[in-house]
Amino acid sequence: MDWKDNLTGLNVILAYLYSDVNDIKRIINSAGLQSGFINLQGNPMSNWDAVLNEANKRQNKVNDLIKTALKEYPDNPQLISASQGKLASSTAPEIGPDLNWAGDMQTGTLERLMAERSTILPVSFFQLGYERAKSVAYVEGRQIHGTGFLTSNNILLTNNHVIPNKEEAEGTIVRFNYEKTIEGAHLKTVDFSLDPKAGFATSPIAENDWTAIRLKGDANKEFGEIILDEAETKVGDRVNIIHHGGGAAKQISIHNNLVSYVGDRRTQYFTDTLPGSSGAPVFDIEWNLIALHHSGGHVPQPDTKEIVFRNEGISINRVLEGLRDEHLA
Repeated sequence: MDWKDNLTGLNVILAYLYSDVNDIKRIINSAGLQSGFINLQGNPMSNWDAVLNEANKRQNKVNDLIKTALKEYPDNPQLISASQGKLASSTAPEIGPDLNWAGDMQTGTLERLMAERSTILPVSFFQLGYERAKSVAYVEGRQIHGTGFLTSNNILLTNNHVIPNKEEAEGTIVRFNYEKTIEGAHLKTVDFSLDPKAGFATSPIAENDWTAIRLKGDANKEFGEIILDEAETKVGDRVNIIHHGGGAAKQISIHNNLVSYVGDRRTQYFTDTLPGSSGAPVFDIEWNLIALHHSGGHVPQPDTKEIVFRNEGISINRVLEGLRDEHLA
């Protein structure tokens, strides 16, 4: 097959599956290309653009890349379509015929949605999101840093792998207001210590990877709380994450944010995170808490055990269940 007119669709597939440079090098070397002769200094899309253009110059090397990726993702429908020379399902969805930009004056239609589900939001979306963000804090431990957030009764919720035990909690600082203004200046931060003797419960990383600890002082008074309640999520929903990824000032991830898997214990999504995002609250589009973020990268999808490239959170329903058992919710 002549891939000249189909490389863009294939680029999207491969950039999603293999975004890390080391993974890209591994795949192209396995396919018989030499990664040392390809410029891989950009983002995943530009890196794969360089790879595919080089592969297209060499007979059958694009097909070899697809076959190599299929060995790792044998059930991926986009790769299967690509291997059959059909990339229609790998590109943007077909929504319908274009409309005259001037509109149909008889029906009054002047614009249209770009996909099946609207991404239009009320302006209050930002205001409510900022209110939620006040309760999110930077967690600075002796061994690791991460993110956490306030719930009622001055309880901080984060991951077990961020604060695994009472001893680690006693040396941890919880920093609120670690964020920047519109002008780029840092706000005055407010630090709290933890009081594990007054309240501590945890679930090991191999189970549900959460830790809840009471703070010293009344952080709720100034920084509010994020309500813990039963939540329902489904594949295709959009989720937003407020976090301190990379140990940086507070940030938000709201792009490429579709839920890809929902199970009893885990929720998986494409929303971006970084090391240090662990323990962040994961919200739905209406800013209801739906999960506690805890990991990402090449993770197994729980029902199929297929290795996928996604981010993952603990269902808030499981966290809430554990907190109730420990009388902390």
